[in-house]
Amino acid sequence: MSGYIVDMEGRFRLTKKPPFLTPGYQAVGQKLDNVKGIHKRVPLEKDKTYDVPLHPQQTVVQFNSTYLETTGRNERRRGDAVGWGLFLGFVGLSVSNGIIFAVMRFITNFNIIYLSVCLILAFSMVLAFCPLISMLSTELFTTWHSPIRFNRKTRKVYVRQYNRKVEVYNWDDLTFFIAYINEDRDIRAVTFDQDGETVTGMFALAFQNNVFDKSLISYFEFIRRYMEGDDQQLKEVKEAIRYIYPIHEKRETPLMSFKRL
Repeated sequence: MSGYIVDMEGRFRLTKKPPFLTPGYQAVGQKLDNVKGIHKRVPLEKDKTYDVPLHPQQTVVQFNSTYLETTGRNERRRGDAVGWGLFLGFVGLSVSNGIIFAVMRFITNFNIIYLSVCLILAFSMVLAFCPLISMLSTELFTTWHSPIRFNRKTRKVYVRQYNRKVEVYNWDDLTFFIAYINEDRDIRAVTFDQDGETVTGMFALAFQNNVFDKSLISYFEFIRRYMEGDDQQLKEVKEAIRYIYPIHEKRETPLMSFKRL
C-alpha cells in the first residue's frame, strides 16, 4: 500500500498533496504515536454502547438494511479550493490587465527600465498562476463524491479516496479514536500491522467538530450501532436519519448547497 493514503495519482492533477485536506493521513508505515498532525487521542470502543443521542449530522447519502453510505471527511470543505481560486484568479487578472496596459504605454513611450519591470511582473504572474491551477485541479475534472460505505452484512468498510480507488477494511480490524488536530477534531479509524503499533491504513469519518467530544461520540455511536446493533437498534438508527443527502446520483445543486449551509 502506498505511503500516502490520500494522493492525487490516477486522475487529472498537478499536485501530489492536494490543499485543504485533513492532515494526518500520511501515516502508513509509521507508529501511531509518531503521526504528525494528531496532538491527542481519545479511544472509542466498538463493543460499548454509548448512552448518547444518535446524530447522523446530515452525512447520510444512502441507507438500507445492508449498507449505510456517508459522505467523506472533506465533503464540507469542498468548494474551498474553487472559492479561493476564483478570488485569486480575479486578483491575478486585474494585475495582469494592469501589466498589459503598462506594456501598451511602453510601445509609445520607450523606457528600458520601465519595460524590464513590466516583464518581471508578467513573469511573476505566470508563476503565480501555476499553483492556482494546481489548487483548482484538486476539485475540478474529478469525481464529486468520495463516500464511505459501511456494510453490516459483510462487515466491510469501503472508503473511496481521491485517486478514485476504493480501500476495503474489515470492520472488526478497525480501531477508532477521536483525533485532536490543529483545526478541529474528528474520528479516525486505523488498522495496524502485527506489532499492533505500525499503521497500515487510516481514514476519518465524515463529521468533525472543534468544540465538543460529545457530538463526535454521538456520530460514532450512530455508525457503531448500525454495524453492531440488533434489529431494534437498526430501527433506532433509521429513525435518527431525517435527511438523505442524494449526491450519489447527481451533483449537489446550488440550492441544496445553500440549504445545507
